[in-house]
Amino acid sequence: MTYLETHLKGVLDENGLSLLDVTKDISVLSISDPRLPFGMKGTTDVLLVDIRSIQHIEPLAGVRMVVKLKKKVERRHKAQAFGELVAASMKAPMDCTPIGLLTDLTDQWHFSWFNEKKVLTHLRIVHPKNAFDFIAKAVVEPASSKPFRVPFIGRELTKFKIDDFLPMPDDGADEMMERYELMADVVEPEFLMARRMDYARQLVQSMPMYADLYK
Repeated sequence: MTYLETHLKGVLDENGLSLLDVTKDISVLSISDPRLPFGMKGTTDVLLVDIRSIQHIEPLAGVRMVVKLKKKVERRHKAQAFGELVAASMKAPMDCTPIGLLTDLTDQWHFSWFNEKKVLTHLRIVHPKNAFDFIAKAVVEPASSKPFRVPFIGRELTKFKIDDFLPMPDDGADEMMERYELMADVVEPEFLMARRMDYARQLVQSMPMYADLYK
């Protein structure tokens, strides 16, 4: 992780970001979500996070990037990195849109994120300097749908969260609300209140005696 800290020092200091070693936090990316056909358990190697993760002692509270480190990158590692990105995207607060990175820290830098077409986008970079330049631009803005430009790519790029295009089904409202309540110290009070109001509205709509009010 020292290598990453050294080469990302400028962007980390300028934006109040940090790198967290989460290899020993074996459940940081564990998730059970009604939108997934199965639950996922596990962790990753490094998270690039903002100050919220430090303040709330919650690694995913301000996650900007999920980093999987390998001495030799193999094809099977790409699926693992994709799973970690999915878990981080689903578990992160609404205003955090992480990207994924699978790398050997030499000539294999595989970035992934969800674009505006709801498609998982992959970008392989060979030269470390270009990889660090990409990271510097991609992690500055935490929220979804904020375009960013990289000097060596001739178009704007946009990243999205899974929540942006795959909303929680109605029968998952209870689980989603529980997630928000557990993160009450992390999310903005106004956001939490709005979610409570939405949840209450859904409960009322599900009651036969009040259903006609919403037709």
